[in-house]
Amino acid sequence: MPAPKKGPAPDARRDLAKELAAADALKLQLAELCGEGETDTVLLKDMIEGSTNLIETVDAMLMQIMIDGANLTGLDKAKSTMDARKKRLEDRVDTMRTMLASALEILEERRFERPVATITLKPTPRKVLITEESEIPERFWKRPDPVLSKKDLADELKAHEQTLQGKLDEIRAAVEAGVISAEQAEEQRERVRAAFPNIPGAELDGGGTTVQIKFS
Repeated sequence: MPAPKKGPAPDARRDLAKELAAADALKLQLAELCGEGETDTVLLKDMIEGSTNLIETVDAMLMQIMIDGANLTGLDKAKSTMDARKKRLEDRVDTMRTMLASALEILEERRFERPVATITLKPTPRKVLITEESEIPERFWKRPDPVLSKKDLADELKAHEQTLQGKLDEIRAAVEAGVISAEQAEEQRERVRAAFPNIPGAELDGGGTTVQIKFS
């Protein structure tokens, strides 16, 4: 038996018209993204202006995404470092204030003048000392404000949509099989929708697309 003939090899050439359209669309959108005052996108702006095709435009965008990702990592690390340093400085200021207050108490002076500042001993508000937290009455406890869980809401909306669609598909199949009439089907649909009402205040959008970028 002769081997089956292979089909023609797919055309490896890209559609240049589509490439040009995609490149023009990207460059137009990037021109708005790299607007006035955006100092972080100077390199991207220069690369885009000098690009002549889609490949160069995409490469420039990937380079900017990589740079922005590195900057985000650096900013997160810098924020953690700055927060820790801020806490150390606050603690040090509080400690030295306490030390100066103790010194004035030893001197039995309420006021101490120096060229850089004047120190005045003042009473501090009385602080609450928790001796047994579990015994404190409930009226002194504040509950945190509720936070909307979009994940739980999305899961519930998806489950509701799948269940409702499944029931409606069963009714449609019954109509197509001649088991029930169109009038009976409409009555069943109304009962199904009543049994599975929509979640008020929220709905699922139509979805979309994104890209996954894995740098080599």
